Amino acid sequence: MATSNEYTYWHLTPTGWVSGDSKTDFNKKSNKLKPTNTVLTILYKEFLGHPFAKLEITQERIFEIEDKELIKDLEAKYQFPEHIS
Repeated sequence: MATSNEYTYWHLTPTGWVSGDSKTDFNKKSNKLKPTNTVLTILYKEFLGHPFAKLEITQERIFEIEDKELIKDLEAKYQFPEHIS
């Protein structure tokens, strides 16, 4: 069993990043609806296999619209919130 296994889905919208579903070690999973104007969704994960292991942080793109230019513009405008909410 892992020492820590947390995640947050982050949705990029025209108004910025919005946190989605998430799981932290000492709280229940949160279930949030994905905004209808989402252009990009990233799954941000933090995993610690055991107390002396290095923390593994990963970001996986799991959804994006076809308009890559809009995504690029919004990513430049809004900094990714690199933490578990």
